[in-house]
Amino acid sequence: MKRFCIWLGTIVSIILIGVILISLAYAISPKSLEENLEESRAVFQKEKMYQKVIPIMYTSTLDNYTDALMLLIASYRGSEPLIDKGMNNYRIYVEGTSPYEQMANDFSSAPTEVKSYYRYWHGYVIFLRPLLAIFNYQQIRIINTIVHIILLITLCLLMKKNNLGKYIFPFISVYLIMCPPSLFLSLQNSTIWHITCISVIIYLVFKEKIVEKNLHYLLFTVVGMLTSYMDFLTYPSVTFGVLIIFVLLSENMTLKEANKKIIISGACWVIGYGLMWASKWVIASIITGKDVIENAFTAVQNRSSNTIWNNEQVSRIDVLWKTLSLQFNVVTYVILWINLVYILITCILNRKRYSMKNIKSVIIVGIPVLLIAIVPIAWYLIVANHTVIHPFLSFRTAIPLWLAVLFIIYMIINEGAKKCENMNVR
Repeated sequence: MKRFCIWLGTIVSIILIGVILISLAYAISPKSLEENLEESRAVFQKEKMYQKVIPIMYTSTLDNYTDALMLLIASYRGSEPLIDKGMNNYRIYVEGTSPYEQMANDFSSAPTEVKSYYRYWHGYVIFLRPLLAIFNYQQIRIINTIVHIILLITLCLLMKKNNLGKYIFPFISVYLIMCPPSLFLSLQNSTIWHITCISVIIYLVFKEKIVEKNLHYLLFTVVGMLTSYMDFLTYPSVTFGVLIIFVLLSENMTLKEANKKIIISGACWVIGYGLMWASKWVIASIITGKDVIENAFTAVQNRSSNTIWNNEQVSRIDVLWKTLSLQFNVVTYVILWINLVYILITCILNRKRYSMKNIKSVIIVGIPVLLIAIVPIAWYLIVANHTVIHPFLSFRTAIPLWLAVLFIIYMIINEGAKKCENMNVR
């Protein structure tokens, strides 16, 4: 009962803190917001709406449409009450234009109106608005790049410290498959990856305390809520998939305990994500007097359907196959070949130490990790509409699949030459 009260209290507290923070963010309202927004137009005038950083790679696509939307919402300086702006997420709108077109063209003499986008929390505003008060978009991109590099280095160092050094190379390999330049230059593409890295870092830093007090349920609930708070529905399930893989690799568990951990952690993440999103609909409905709940439910139904433009229906299996196939390009093949060479060399060097008994034990041990590979597949099948409409975003949903497969292979080639009692999950 005590744990339930703590869990419920945490959920309520995060929702309240979320309302307060995004409302207070709008208290930051210097003239420089508009000046830096104006300077930011140069980037959009130079780049396409869906610019490819590497022309031959679809996975290098930038989402300048959504980045423009984020900048417009974060720079709004209307006179409405703070909580009203926090819940309505206003922006200046030029009729008949997309956010990208609004940023890429001069509409200074065109009539404008105020438009709201209240279906999401837009939690990024609490970071982007203060940044935009000081920097323009090009400079914010540089800051985003630095954050990416710092998080990657920090996470790799913690992996080494936590006896996960053998997984650093496959981890970096998956990061490269995501096409880092398209993350560095896109705020929309980066949000989920930042949350993922930070959550894994927190877990690895406080692992002993989390394991000792069995706080996984709180960790995954909070991560689910933060994902919902910050994200536009890009590749959210990655924050669960990557974190649970690290939990499974880091702790000593029986197969039964590992499977139980997956189920409970997954349920907590889903509840946290769902309640956080639903709370925005309820709070926004109360404060704005608009039927946000119906609007949101309609959007959820659309995104989870297999119907796209002009009421055309697509096969969910086709959606799955086409989205996964997008990830196979020149860079991916090179990365996989490098991994294959490393794996073959390791196997040759350790060939006399391997035993079928140990290899079978490792494969059994790896089953819980391999189960996480199902998460992206389930997401693609369930959220078919969103996946097929935004493939340049949703292809990254497969990150846990890549990690699970590569980590298992590296587990086999490293642990297969050891005694099975030395492995984490028994």
